[in-house]
Amino acid sequence: MESVPSTAEKLIVIAAIIMVLLMCFGPACLIAHGSTTKVNRPNSLGISEIYTNTNEYLFAQPIDGQILESEEDRATNVRFSPYNTPTLYDESVLFCGQVADFFQGKTGPLVVTYDKIAHRKFNGVACHDLISVFSVPNEPTALP
Repeated sequence: MESVPSTAEKLIVIAAIIMVLLMCFGPACLIAHGSTTKVNRPNSLGISEIYTNTNEYLFAQPIDGQILESEEDRATNVRFSPYNTPTLYDESVLFCGQVADFFQGKTGPLVVTYDKIAHRKFNGVACHDLISVFSVPNEPTALP
């Protein structure tokens, strides 16, 4: 008469099969990778181009601004109230240098564009390069 394997013996066999499969296919999964495009696509200029948007856009009302100075450098911290967020929510952005001229004479909601990758530091804190500040008109304009 044949003996029927116990549940513990079945579990040991299943665990052994899983271990063998992991040992065979695990390294292959670590080596294999896929990409839909080449990292550096060739172009007519022969230079490497960035194919991702490095800008950050903020549609907000400025609440407060502070110009910070140290012995070597300057930075401007601006606190914003982003559009369509609760009143208590605000967002602070530290810009490299003195950027008050960008905001001069602009009122109401603004579209602020800055580099999302911080390339410099102010007193050990990453700061962003401000690119542009645009006023948003309150009244809709007719398209031509």
